Amino acid sequence: MSAVPQIPITHSILRADALADVVSRTYDLKGPLHAELLARGVNDVYLLRGGDTRYAMRVLRRGFRSAEEVRYETALIGFYAGQGIDVSAPLITRDGEGFAAVQAPEGERFLSVFTWADGAPMARRATAADAARLGATVARMHLMAEDFAPPHAVDVDSPAFMARRLPALMTMVGADSEQGRLYADLIDKASQRLRALDLPRGPCHGDIHTHNVFLADDGRLIFLDWDNCGADFFAKELLHFVWRNDYLSRGADLSAAFLTGYETVRPFSDEEREQLPFFLTVRHLFILCGMAGMSGAVGRSAIGYTHEPSRFMDLIKGPARQAGLL
Repeated sequence: MSAVPQIPITHSILRADALADVVSRTYDLKGPLHAELLARGVNDVYLLRGGDTRYAMRVLRRGFRSAEEVRYETALIGFYAGQGIDVSAPLITRDGEGFAAVQAPEGERFLSVFTWADGAPMARRATAADAARLGATVARMHLMAEDFAPPHAVDVDSPAFMARRLPALMTMVGADSEQGRLYADLIDKASQRLRALDLPRGPCHGDIHTHNVFLADDGRLIFLDWDNCGADFFAKELLHFVWRNDYLSRGADLSAAFLTGYETVRPFSDEEREQLPFFLTVRHLFILCGMAGMSGAVGRSAIGYTHEPSRFMDLIKGPARQAGLL
């Protein structure tokens, strides 16, 4: 019998009880602790219970973020919590960190424990009024952002991200296909424009949409999943909310209310308003590149939706034309 080949591991599922043991040794939580896997996706999320208290435990994919980027995330969430924004907040370890490193078969990964978010995702029951409140809240966050003193700089460099993942995207759709030629051309043009823009920017959540904001029973809006945070254009961040609703073919009323609510607190400049179709196009391209880059680890699915390349072709041409990219 021939030797059985050893296959490299891209993304492993870590045992919940072993992770609970790590938490019990690194955090000051009342035990005994129980953990169970809730969702396997871009990163893995576990339910963690200590007595009657629930927590969300996240384990990042290997290489998804550096230790410095996770420290930035912890600091940014803490900053907004201190400003009165409702967040799912990271707990701090006995060593004073917002995360712990664990060794997985594929390499080092970072574990974080967060306070449990009450309620349910906005996607399940949000009204236009809720979306308007969310828009106004995000606008206040953008106005607060100038007071955030990060431990070090973290930039949402979309051109660099897309460039790193463009080869994977070309492999997925075929470089010589209609999709391949379209996406390569759009990414080149979008990257050049992004680098030339001079618009207001600062620390952003990085992935605000109806699955990353919970609506509590008492009406509070709770922000979670900050693992894409960093400095970015404020107007660009808003189109993440719109993109998700467009992709799922629902929530156009929520998108309109969200943008209107935002402008009640922080009106767009003429230059920002002009770039909204462009930023929507960039979000399409960013998600496409991200999907291609992670397909070997988590496939084309993520919490809340499944990516279909043909769906992007249907959606991207409209805003790209509006943005003058086609």
